[in-house]
Amino acid sequence: MTAILFVILLLLIFSVLTTLFIIYVPFIPVISENHVDFLNPQPVNLDKIFSFHEAFYWPHIFWELAGRVILDGE
Repeated sequence: MTAILFVILLLLIFSVLTTLFIIYVPFIPVISENHVDFLNPQPVNLDKIFSFHEAFYWPHIFWELAGRVILDGE
């Protein structure tokens, strides 16, 4: 019984870590580029954040590719 609970606990921990990895890893370059430097503050570049976010928005990529195939014949 203890072994089963231990395996369930390991699977739960693994699934949580995997979910966090999938959610946060694509945004690491944006976060590191726009980090808050209190000694030398810089404005946040919103264009890079939004363009980077769109790159990971899968329906947007699907419809863009579908539109290129239909309109351009590629």
